[in-house]
Amino acid sequence: STTIKVDHLETVWRCWHGMTVRITNETMAKALRKSHGNLKLAAEMIGCNRETIRIRAASSKKLQDIIHEERASILDIAESALYNRILDGDMRAIEFTLRTIGKDRGYVEKRQEEITGKDGGPILLGNMTDEEVIELARKKFNDKRE
Repeated sequence: STTIKVDHLETVWRCWHGMTVRITNETMAKALRKSHGNLKLAAEMIGCNRETIRIRAASSKKLQDIIHEERASILDIAESALYNRILDGDMRAIEFTLRTIGKDRGYVEKRQEEITGKDGGPILLGNMTDEEVIELARKKFNDKRE
């Protein structure tokens, strides 16, 4: 479980007593850094809700930049952990990397669907229009997905 330290006791006290409180962008920036860009945790730290931070960040390039930088740092850590798993020979990590980063080298999963008629027999197109064939293919494809 995560323990959240409230650094702004006066703000929290004022909120609890129904007083209007103006939380500065600098206060939000500090909380966003401490929470690594997590809006919910930052809001809890300063005594507001995540929507307040989201709305304020929408109009503040500085807050947007902090959120972006903090989330980029988390991605860097995750990529380092993935890299270490690859070096350890973890096949799931290797396959994941090839499916995502390796697409431009041809590592893609191909999926082939076969559409058949009743009991696996052929579909007789006969006098069907192009629209009817397309609708039949859509129906068969959707049936297999469900």
